[in-house]
Parts: sequence; C-alpha cells; structure tokens
Amino acid sequence: MATIQGIGGVAVATGFGIKASGWTANIVIGTTDTSGFDDAGYLVREATTVSMDGTISGTADDGTSPVPSAVFTATPDPDAAKVTTTLTSDTGKAYSCTAVVNNIAHNRPFDAKHDITLSFLSSGAITQTW
Repeated sequence: MATIQGIGGVAVATGFGIKASGWTANIVIGTTDTSGFDDAGYLVREATTVSMDGTISGTADDGTSPVPSAVFTATPDPDAAKVTTTLTSDTGKAYSCTAVVNNIAHNRPFDAKHDITLSFLSSGAITQTW
C-alpha cells in the first residue's frame, strides 16, 4: 500500500486570510461504558460520538485579513469564528466539516513573512471523501 505524502494538499478555512501549506487532524471517537453484571467482570465499551480537532498552518494572505473583523467588535459575532473547513490530502481524499476556530497563533520570524496557525474544533458532522 502506498503512503499519502500530502503532495498538492491544501486546507481551507473560509473567512480567514491564510494561504495554507499544512494541516493536522485528530479524529476522536468517544466511548461509553455499557458494562453490566452479566459481562463477567469485563469492561464493555460502545462508540458514541465522533469529533475532530486540528490545525491549519500557512502564511498570511495579503488580500484578506487573517482574522475576520467581526471577532474583534464590541459585541463579537460568535458565528465569525465558525468556518467551513476542508482538509485535502490528495485529489479526491479529504475531510470536511463545520468547525469553530478556537485559537489563532501569529508568528513573524523575519521581515516580509507572517506565519499563522489556526486551531479548530469540529461542530457537527464530519465528511470523509476517500
């Protein structure tokens, strides 16, 4: 089986001015204990919820502000931090979901370079295209 190196991979977070060059995704499957007296002392678990968290990293896009201005208003718009996220590994291989951006890290290591990393938490269904 060939490994996917992510060549040509891209990440999109609508509304945030970032030219993505990398991403991470952690898919978490929640469990619940359904053990009963008849399970002979063995722990029995069932899958419950699926969620995804991760990061999108890249450089600032000079055509769009890195963070939507509605996040900084006197009465912030909570929906401004909600994005449609698509994480593409290769053509036809992607994860997408609605997500809430919960952290934005800026780094300007030298003149004319502005790195950004967005951290996100999924909100609702996650679609896998593979």
